[in-house]
Amino acid sequence: MIRPTFHDFPDDERCFEESDEMMLGDALLVAAVVHPGQTDRAIYLPRGCGWYDFWSGQHHEGGHTVRLAAPWDRPLLLAREGCAIPLNRAEQHFGVTEDRRGFAIFPIKGPGDFITECFEDDGESEAYRQGMHGTWRLTVESTPTEVLIRAERLGQQPPSDTRIELLLPESEVRRVILSGATSHGGPHSRRKAASPGRTALT
Repeated sequence: MIRPTFHDFPDDERCFEESDEMMLGDALLVAAVVHPGQTDRAIYLPRGCGWYDFWSGQHHEGGHTVRLAAPWDRPLLLAREGCAIPLNRAEQHFGVTEDRRGFAIFPIKGPGDFITECFEDDGESEAYRQGMHGTWRLTVESTPTEVLIRAERLGQQPPSDTRIELLLPESEVRRVILSGATSHGGPHSRRKAASPGRTALT
């Protein structure tokens, strides 16, 4: 799950230099902050794709070094352009299990598309071994003027929750079109505050 950046970007010679930047899965880039009192740091963004600051939603082109804020209470984290990160949006309490699915979507800036799938089971039994599980599938297609999102519940036992929260970078100004789902937030749902740097569709 955690690997050096040259694993995913073998054609970028900068990624072979000594570095403490790591890929977390194939979509997230993390960088350690280890010096006392340090509140920002420089980070090299591998070329070949764009990168979003996970917290602010700001977009950066790959192949450049940028300096980003690194406050003590959150990791320095970037999301690769063209991904959707599954999230649990439910408020968590000790001893109480609650799960409300959400996805942080980081669209391709130019034309392009990608698919993200999230495996879902009951989280307790081994019924998944008999096929009792399902999948959320998001297909996201970008054009210069629109972002088209198709949401599907698939599998022998599709996810029981019929409502998901889709989080987009606050900097995303293209028209968002949903397919296979209905926005329940009203005509201004994209402007509802969801978390720092993002707007939400529910």
